[in-house]
Amino acid sequence: MPLRALAHLGIPTSKLSHTKMTIQGYNADSQRVIGKIRLKCQLADLKSEITCYVIDNDTSYNLLLGRPWIHGNFVVPSTLHQCLKYVDEDKKVHLNFPASQIGSLGRSLLCRF
Repeated sequence: MPLRALAHLGIPTSKLSHTKMTIQGYNADSQRVIGKIRLKCQLADLKSEITCYVIDNDTSYNLLLGRPWIHGNFVVPSTLHQCLKYVDEDKKVHLNFPASQIGSLGRSLLCRF
């Protein structure tokens, strides 16, 4: 998670836990993490807690949800269709598109501290 996304959520950097993690970028550049934080996230009706590693870098993303989150929530991501498919507790299949694709100003992913 970039530092600007953390600021947008209104979370001060004093809430971050210390970590010695280094993140390897796509361009083979490495960067030290500022800190980590646990957030409660909601994607439509799918709720979970995630650990976010905060970096001070200009990124093209706000949050990366990795394999542990994808597999832990039994989510099937589609990079081609830019959506997520998952099954809820009632065994209903959900297809979640980002707000930009459905023309809404609403958020598809909500994070809270």
